[in-house]
Amino acid sequence: MNGASDSLANWLKRGITSVLEKEIQPPPFIIWCDPAKEWRDILLNLSAGGDFELWAEEEHELQLRERFFSSSRKPGVIWIPKNPDDLSYSKAFACNAEKIISFSIPEALIEYGLQISSEDIEQFRDLLKSHVKEWLDRPKSGWKELNLVKIKETLIDDERFLNILCSKYREPKLSMGKEHFSVFRRRAVDDFGLPEPVESGLEKWRINVLACILVTEAAELHPDNPPGEEENIIPPGPKRKKTLKLLSWMKKNIDYLDAFELLVKIADGKTPLQFWAKSFTELPQPVSSFIAEKMFFKLEVERISRIGNLEELSNYLEMNHALYQAHAKSFWGKQAQKRIAWDKIILLAHSAGLIHKAAGIQKSWVAVEDAVSWYTSEGWKVDHTGERILSEDPGLPDALLGVRAMLRRAYQRTLDVTNIKLSELIYQAGSKLDLNYSGDIISELVQSASTRNPVAVMVLDAFRFDLGIRLSGLINNGEPVERSTVDAARSPLPSITSIGMALCLPGLQDEIKIKVSASTKPEFSVTVEGYKGNLAVASDRRQWLKNHYKLKDTAFLTVSEVLAASRADFVKSKERGKLIFIFGSEFDTEGHSGQLQIKGGDFQLDRYHKVIRLLREGGYSTIVVVTDHGFFHWAPATDEVEPKPEGEILWDSRRAVIGRKLKSSTSLKFELPGSDLECMVPRSVNAYKTYGKIGFFHGGATLQELIIPVIVARWPQKTQKVKAVIKPIENITTLTPRIEIEPGQSGLFDATDQELTGRQVIVKVVQPESGRLIFISEESVAIEPGGDKQAVTLVFKNRAEFGEKLEIRLLDDDDEETLETRPVIFLVEADEDWDY
Repeated sequence: MNGASDSLANWLKRGITSVLEKEIQPPPFIIWCDPAKEWRDILLNLSAGGDFELWAEEEHELQLRERFFSSSRKPGVIWIPKNPDDLSYSKAFACNAEKIISFSIPEALIEYGLQISSEDIEQFRDLLKSHVKEWLDRPKSGWKELNLVKIKETLIDDERFLNILCSKYREPKLSMGKEHFSVFRRRAVDDFGLPEPVESGLEKWRINVLACILVTEAAELHPDNPPGEEENIIPPGPKRKKTLKLLSWMKKNIDYLDAFELLVKIADGKTPLQFWAKSFTELPQPVSSFIAEKMFFKLEVERISRIGNLEELSNYLEMNHALYQAHAKSFWGKQAQKRIAWDKIILLAHSAGLIHKAAGIQKSWVAVEDAVSWYTSEGWKVDHTGERILSEDPGLPDALLGVRAMLRRAYQRTLDVTNIKLSELIYQAGSKLDLNYSGDIISELVQSASTRNPVAVMVLDAFRFDLGIRLSGLINNGEPVERSTVDAARSPLPSITSIGMALCLPGLQDEIKIKVSASTKPEFSVTVEGYKGNLAVASDRRQWLKNHYKLKDTAFLTVSEVLAASRADFVKSKERGKLIFIFGSEFDTEGHSGQLQIKGGDFQLDRYHKVIRLLREGGYSTIVVVTDHGFFHWAPATDEVEPKPEGEILWDSRRAVIGRKLKSSTSLKFELPGSDLECMVPRSVNAYKTYGKIGFFHGGATLQELIIPVIVARWPQKTQKVKAVIKPIENITTLTPRIEIEPGQSGLFDATDQELTGRQVIVKVVQPESGRLIFISEESVAIEPGGDKQAVTLVFKNRAEFGEKLEIRLLDDDDEETLETRPVIFLVEADEDWDY
């Protein structure tokens, strides 16, 4: 039996089978008299599993009699839509029935054991048939509160109500009979306080309903300043509460989001909410009306743009930060396809707060160590926000361009004054910086590489400390425990690639020797005892590593080669060896070309993160990331460009000069490592008047150039990626569908197991036979052990036919392993753009 053992369905079946299972001849049968025709569908349901034979055709009694006498006798039920007293031709065999049943549905429920008042029976007698069909398989305890309200909710529950209200079709499609529509109409008016629906005008009705809901929500959230149309506002009480709960479901259920977004914009035209929103002199709480939210945003942008100094701006944005967050998390800030740019205000608020907090921080520094401590704990955040406000953002409203310009100037002032103080402290310390070089920090770890613990080393050019923190954060995202940590190292002076890359090398036992000659190419000669090559040259550095660690040629790859290779080409550690080196120069290349300042670093960080995931999949359980130097962006003013030092100059750049007997009253002097030469750099962010581009700087002694990250990420030798699953979906009904995905069960592992790792996934919708791509996710999504479900928005690529069967594929982003597939039907009409 299906359903609960004490369900109405099983009670009825037991009553029927107790008669039909009698071992008598001829076999027993039951006559089921049903003049109201309320039992036929229920009997068809009960007999569907083959528990008994049912005759339920609506045929004339004469035909039924002939059929009875011409058929071999079998146990079964014969349904006749008449009272027992009204039987005519059927009387010839009805007298032989083992039992004649003629009770009505209310009488059956009373016999079943339910306490139903005669008053209730009279109120919903006509609805009981549909109600019983809905609750046939429920346990008996679920029938206790049988009353008019429960019946209405069962026949037209909130989900069905929302399906009509948020239907994607211009003409909502009703899958209900007249008796159901009467309940639908009664629920709209009695339960929710909404306008009364008319079956032939549901299109206009639901627009009016949404308008009513939007103004009611505005009145609820802002009782001191409600919208003007009182006749469209549902009064306070249970009806308003239920209606606002409906509104909340509309904005949370992934199946309703697209229709809700479109319908609200239409419904807004029937409300006074645009003019109502203008009446606020301060930013209020978010509402569901698009036109009101858009006006709130416009007015807030105007208020922010009128602020003229950083302190006032920071204080104002901080005071309203919680409100900005609320608007950014609301429907129009987060879930809508076309969102209102509250996130842009949050970015400016975050930037203003960090920059303002950093103002004057250098006054508390008394030693170089204080500056380094601040930079590695908090100061890197200022560089990160500086990158975000220096990069171009086409989504930033024009009215906020002036605010961004103010923050850019403030960031650059912070960059300047903190490094002026650093220059003073370095000078007072005798130009000493008590930090290790990257190669020294990682030497022991690299030496420990073995077949049981293979190690991969990524050597990146121009990788600033804040980038290292952010890459480490990407590594740890989705992991049950912290995998990655960041240590601080120093770059040499001058902080340039030729010397910095040599000092990244692990395993250097002896001090390097540096020679500089302005008349030779390359200009730098970096040597170490026992090796004839020049460590200032990339190919010679690789050869030194190959000799020192006895590596194969296949142990050296670039970032691009890893990303372009197939999984089988590089992930097997036995083929490449216990130690490999991956080289990347993307930040240095994009920095010098000017692209880094325009685009920011997120794209390249995502590429590096993918390389690390691929290395981990290949068995490299320890991954190290080092760099040669940092950088900063600057366009120096005339007074920030100073003459080069005097003396015997062997090499010069915008940020450093190397030579002998160098003199400059405005520069800092350092000893060149492994040499009798001197290096002079301008103080803070100043530049020398010499060759070279302006904008992307490294070579000098700012925190951004000198303090560099060393990342160490470790995993257990045996790991398993978390599984991922697609939440059920039957149809695609929009060209911007959303698919929900979440972590799946991973065998014996639970979300806290250290052996369980996160994974990046993508979603594709394809034609199953040809593989033709129809949709793909906007970007990869991190699946975290024990994490929540996530909604993935898909981008339309190619047209499919209406009604065509497609396949959703959930894939691992690293190797496109298929994690799960689901069939789905494409139900987007050719004219899917609605025209109201």
